[in-house]
Amino acid sequence: MWKIFKRKTGRTSIVHALFERCSCKVEGYQRRYADYLNKKVAGWSAFRVKVVLVVFILCYISVTALVLINAAGSSDSHIRVQPIYQPRNVISPDIKDYETEPIYMTWRIRRFRKYLDSLKADMPGKAVYDSIVAARPGLIDSLTQIEALENKK
Repeated sequence: MWKIFKRKTGRTSIVHALFERCSCKVEGYQRRYADYLNKKVAGWSAFRVKVVLVVFILCYISVTALVLINAAGSSDSHIRVQPIYQPRNVISPDIKDYETEPIYMTWRIRRFRKYLDSLKADMPGKAVYDSIVAARPGLIDSLTQIEALENKK
């Protein structure tokens, strides 16, 4: 139809060229190793080469058969569950030798409450305290509730 959309078939792709180059290298290594093995068995008789080949094939077949028999024989429908071992350095949830501080009463909250009390105590801090209370109206009530929870404990 139009010459713009026709493919040029004369080009070889980069992947194909790389594959050809790699396959030539592999063939070269194979050829060198085959020549090395041929030199090793050059003094052997034809009967000896055939016997070694048959022994190799029999060994290969027997190993393959053993693998297949073991794979088919161990296919039970039961799932084996193994116990999970707990490392020694993990503290058991039943043993609590320490007292944990609750999340709602941390040292930062206590320090903030002391800071607010110190602001309320002097005149320049009173303006800052009033601005904090005006910006966050429920802050003092929340701190009081947290202290009540701490006292119930």
